Amino acid sequence: MILKADNKGFSLMEVIVAMGVFAVIVGSSLGIFSLVVRSQRQALLKAKIQREAQLIMEVMVKKVRTSRIDYQYYTSGIVNPLNELALLDVNDDRTVFALDSVNKNIILTLNNNAPVVMNSSDVQVDDLRFYIEPTTNPLQGGNFPSNQPRVTIIIKISAQDIGKYTSITVQQTIPQRAGSY
Repeated sequence: MILKADNKGFSLMEVIVAMGVFAVIVGSSLGIFSLVVRSQRQALLKAKIQREAQLIMEVMVKKVRTSRIDYQYYTSGIVNPLNELALLDVNDDRTVFALDSVNKNIILTLNNNAPVVMNSSDVQVDDLRFYIEPTTNPLQGGNFPSNQPRVTIIIKISAQDIGKYTSITVQQTIPQRAGSY
């Protein structure tokens, strides 16, 4: 009696080929997934930095618009760019914005009280510059000023996430509204 071969199943060669194709597909998929996850983390980090920069800039802009530049604070005169911005409000309270370059923070000092850090610990401030125009007080002498005082603020903020460094630079020029009180 002759036994008939029963060909139910796969040969070893077919299994090896199928496993190879499967490994290539899974490897490609994992590579794409990893790239998407890294890109998403980078986008979230950039969004966090942008929100932080926007919040800091909003506080500074509001203070500049509702105060006047304290020209007397700059005893050696104003030479742009500056690393500190001194303002006086309606009550003659002095507000100073400055960069703590050691800890990479923006600090806010009100009337020589203890400085307050403006940015969160998630980000660092790499650069902070102020440009004041005009460099001499246009409101002195009781004459109507030919140039309304304005301040340009430039901030470079960065953060790091799993070895990836991301930074942005924001700039804004703010005219003073309350320069004449």
